[in-house]
Amino acid sequence: MRRLNDGTPFPTPRFTILQIGRITGTVPSRVNPHPYFLPEEESLAPEPLQTLQRRKLAAMLESVRESNAFYRRKYAGLEFNAASDAISGLPFTTRAELEADQVAHPPFGTNLTFPLSSYCRFHQTSGSGGRPMRWLDTRAGTGS
Repeated sequence: MRRLNDGTPFPTPRFTILQIGRITGTVPSRVNPHPYFLPEEESLAPEPLQTLQRRKLAAMLESVRESNAFYRRKYAGLEFNAASDAISGLPFTTRAELEADQVAHPPFGTNLTFPLSSYCRFHQTSGSGGRPMRWLDTRAGTGS
């Protein structure tokens, strides 16, 4: 049983916001009344889901190897079969690597998969963990 900080039992909610919305006929706008964003993917059984995830990983790796200078360098010489190799075979990308890339190639570094004109949104961290990190999103990446 979950407990509050003082040790008292955490109260179990009787209804979720979505259930209340269904009862009253009003679903609050911040709640998605649909349990899935992509039901044909998110409701797959484990084996077909893993096949789909591996297919998407292969497509993403092909894309970044072709057009993202940061990952082209990082994955140079890497032999990795996205369909069957363990994910642990991919090298982990650290914040330090991304920071060093942005210092060497300001302001965004070389971790860009598309031409600069394809990006529509700029983000920057506060820098409390070191240097401020910057990254860009495309329209597809923002969900807009």
